[in-house]
Amino acid sequence: MRGIDSVKFEVARYGGMPNAFVQYRDRSKAGQGATIRFESRQMDPPFIFMVALSGLGSEDRPPGDFGTGVVTKAWKARCNVDAYVLFN
Repeated sequence: MRGIDSVKFEVARYGGMPNAFVQYRDRSKAGQGATIRFESRQMDPPFIFMVALSGLGSEDRPPGDFGTGVVTKAWKARCNVDAYVLFN
């Protein structure tokens, strides 16, 4: 995908519990190299991933999604994986 690189899938342990995540760098002009990390909500299928982004913006400039819209649509179409973006 254009503007997205350094994609990795790993499993980290938090308090002894495994937690899968997918991480990438958004190299688009709006992202300016931001690292985005979708974390799994469960380790068994069906997998569901979530990411929380800043909801700061203004009327003139809505919050950026750092490529998450493109990524979530591609996951659903290619892998039937649900991924959600939460704006804080």
